[in-house]
Amino acid sequence: MAEHLAAWDLRASVPVLTKMVQACREHLGDGSTYLLGRAIATLTDLRQQAGDEKALGDYAAWIRDVHPKNGDRDWRSLLRPMWRNPDHPAIVAAARAMFEGDKSPWTERFLRDGNTHDLFKTPLLGLASFRQRLLVELADQAPAGKIKLHEECYGFLEVTGAYSGGAAIHSSLDPLAPEGVAEVPFRVCDFDAFQLADHAGAPRCEVYWPVKERDRAVMACVAFLSKYGERFKFSPLTRSPDDWPREDRPRMAFPRRDRPATRAEFGRAEAVFSLDGAAKVRAWNLPAFPMPAAWVALKDRPYRTQCYDPKTKKTGTRTDYRQSGFVWQAEETWQDGRWRRYFGFVGSGQVAKVAAEEIEFPAPGYDWAKLSDGIDCRLSRRLVEKPPTNAADGPAEPLMGGPVIVQVELRNRSGVEQSLPTEVMREDPKAGPMLHPGIQLRLRYTASKDANRGASLEDDGTDWRDVAPKQRQSLNIGAATRGAAPAATFATFALDLEDWFDLSRPGGYRFQVVFDRRAGAFAEGDSQELQFSLSKGDPKSR
Repeated sequence: MAEHLAAWDLRASVPVLTKMVQACREHLGDGSTYLLGRAIATLTDLRQQAGDEKALGDYAAWIRDVHPKNGDRDWRSLLRPMWRNPDHPAIVAAARAMFEGDKSPWTERFLRDGNTHDLFKTPLLGLASFRQRLLVELADQAPAGKIKLHEECYGFLEVTGAYSGGAAIHSSLDPLAPEGVAEVPFRVCDFDAFQLADHAGAPRCEVYWPVKERDRAVMACVAFLSKYGERFKFSPLTRSPDDWPREDRPRMAFPRRDRPATRAEFGRAEAVFSLDGAAKVRAWNLPAFPMPAAWVALKDRPYRTQCYDPKTKKTGTRTDYRQSGFVWQAEETWQDGRWRRYFGFVGSGQVAKVAAEEIEFPAPGYDWAKLSDGIDCRLSRRLVEKPPTNAADGPAEPLMGGPVIVQVELRNRSGVEQSLPTEVMREDPKAGPMLHPGIQLRLRYTASKDANRGASLEDDGTDWRDVAPKQRQSLNIGAATRGAAPAATFATFALDLEDWFDLSRPGGYRFQVVFDRRAGAFAEGDSQELQFSLSKGDPKSR
């Protein structure tokens, strides 16, 4: 009820929220946090949003005395007010009491205990006291557990007297992994370095590596925390669009720049890199900030993933690489008579200056197809038709005789501008629609009775036949080109499939756009397929 009151009138709800926090604390006199502990954290957030200056002080006085074993294990929720306010004096004092004292229950088996192990995946890393404790742990070479690697090159953490299990650890394709079945003991410092390595930008460390390699990785983690620890402080920039509303993840964040970074700013870890000293340097304006990116030339962390070949209809494996991250900085320097661009990339074990030619900006969502030469293609997720006069629930599957409209979008995922044709499609008054000669349309058809309206159209490869396209004049593209900026959509056009194919038969259809470099296209590859079915009916009656 208190939360509903806050949603109705946040500022007026402060007295009630304050009383509810006090009531929760009194009820939890035995130190337990079960259910009501989460309520205290939520009510604290609401009080703070309402401008109550006492909210964090009340919360800090309570949380510093809570024992980590007296809870419902939802410490991600209970400690959220701490990492969201890392510089508040009361929070700083509470964090110091919880994480810096050797006799504190929070430092017993730090992050290895079953109640607290998942705190590594929170922005607590942005609190100075939490990082200080982690540095202490990274110096601890006491035994912590072991990992058993099976013949299939995977295993699970077995932490002595504490949390074990979690996601499987795969060692295939790692040249530092032991051969065959192995049992490898690991230390406290190895365990913490391995957990830290899960954060973008942090150095890699595997618990099954030889001790010498783990020692090197641990030292790299110490240097990383010492330089970049402040960058993990919670802020709106550390959140990602794919995060749940109350799910905060630890991410590095760098300030947005409108001028080139100085050497001093780079030294203070306020920038990923500095071109200070070059004759000419300028900042390049990122279209979004930060920008999800892939360092496509980074191939130091291969892994196997399952894949499916639609042509052979067989599943198999392929080798991929951990290349994803975020671009936080973009600058250009004058080299060899042209501007050369570099990006500040934070990703898999990397905080690095990367040449723009090695960066791609993946399209958002899963409905874009990756073509060659840094080009993406998307077909509209559902077919578009002229709205029926009496539709109640929006457009349905098209009927025979009605238009079947597909929208095509093309974007540049490359980190550099590309020169592309000024036109890829034209509606000519006399010749009708014309396409770029290197772009072809493919349509397949089945008369199967299972391909009814709304039914799933399974592709078994036997009942499907190609539909021959109508003869159309190709577009004369000429030599004119235009620049396509990184991550920008450079062409959007619509196709009425009735202009290109004979759609006079009811049944199931699959449509695809094919790009052929041999025919002069600017990229090679296929779009994803769009499925639809046609049935008999009068579109005018709908």
